[in-house]
Amino acid sequence: MSEKTTITPEYAADIRWVEANYAELLRRYENMWVAVVNGAVAAACPGLAKARRLAAGKTGKDPSSIYAEFMCGESAVYGTSATGL
Repeated sequence: MSEKTTITPEYAADIRWVEANYAELLRRYENMWVAVVNGAVAAACPGLAKARRLAAGKTGKDPSSIYAEFMCGESAVYGTSATGL
């Protein structure tokens, strides 16, 4: 059985905001989940569920309605920083 997910205009706007600000978000929140509400970072931490839960506590939104994206840095991909190579 498949479920359909409806993406609200607000959720879509938060996706676009992350795309437009990805470089700065990666610089500030490397290897963390960033939960975004209304075009602003509401929470950032290593775990997805916790990031959404913290953002929900600050905003009053349902955690499942909050857009979050992992800011994937070099160490997440390669296991260590490549700066010493």
